[in-house]
Amino acid sequence: MHTKKRLLGTFFRVAFYGQSFFEEEDGKEYIYKEPKLTGLSEISLRLVKLYGENFGTENVKIIQDSDKVNVKELDPKYAHIQVTYVKPYFDDKELTERKTEFERNHNINRFVFEAPYTLSGKKQGCIEEQCKRCTILTTSNSFPYVKKRISINYEQQIHLKPTDVATDKIKLQSCKSFALLLMWT
Repeated sequence: MHTKKRLLGTFFRVAFYGQSFFEEEDGKEYIYKEPKLTGLSEISLRLVKLYGENFGTENVKIIQDSDKVNVKELDPKYAHIQVTYVKPYFDDKELTERKTEFERNHNINRFVFEAPYTLSGKKQGCIEEQCKRCTILTTSNSFPYVKKRISINYEQQIHLKPTDVATDKIKLQSCKSFALLLMWT
């Protein structure tokens, strides 16, 4: 209460893999809206418990990587669930129109998550070769919604080259510095 910030929600992309377990849900992806203070490990444990009651906890595996899943590499003996933290996504025009935290957490249907990679195939590398993949997900409806999950109906990927990644990092650092400066004044 003393910060006067609202706890409006945290979002996660959840994907289900395992035809023999999930049947028609196999391969489907959803955006889940959770209470603001929910962490990635908390929702993962909750999903393992929920689906473990149906399939047996030993048969449910969490995929801890946000990369695209190659279904052929998954063991069909398990129900696989992939959970990824996502943020609401707005283009530059929307950001100028949505000034308040409330506006940036209502009537939203696009979300983004980022994954680092290098052209050599490694996840992390030196600054000259570090790239970033931004995946923008669009849902069939907007949050807030009557259900806590909405299916994803469109996915777009944007690849940032090393110079763009460095520029992004500088922008983020300058925004953090500015926010700290405002906090101290």
